[in-house]
Amino acid sequence: WGNETEGTEYYYRWKVMFAADYPSVRTWQLFTQWHHDGCCGSPPVEFYVYGEEMRMRLTNGDDLWTAPLVRGVWHELVFHVRWSSDPAVGFIELWHNREKAVAKLRHATMYEGAENYLKLGLYRNSTITQTGVVYHDGFIQATQLADVD
Repeated sequence: WGNETEGTEYYYRWKVMFAADYPSVRTWQLFTQWHHDGCCGSPPVEFYVYGEEMRMRLTNGDDLWTAPLVRGVWHELVFHVRWSSDPAVGFIELWHNREKAVAKLRHATMYEGAENYLKLGLYRNSTITQTGVVYHDGFIQATQLADVD
């Protein structure tokens, strides 16, 4: 996937599964992120595990979604976003296992002057010593909800 630019709008669907022995630690373990092309700082959009929860966070650092971390099962996520550094223009919506998890929420989804790019995989705090296994499957990007269903 290429860089996401100011004003574009997409739906993304993917599945994620955490191994039965996935570690429970009270620090960040990112499994999906849209990172900015600048050098430093947290990504504008991140999905991560903290302890026994899956979470989603945007640019301001607040968790906008949490759900129990259930291991050994597929979690389907559908993320609808308009990419923008302007909080009056940008927005997100989220479905988890086909249930609406976050209603449409206006928010900055990019940093000004930057583009976002997708990163799938486990990126976590270096203090974690246990092995963590995450599976991703079926990633789709489209302009209509029906196309990711």
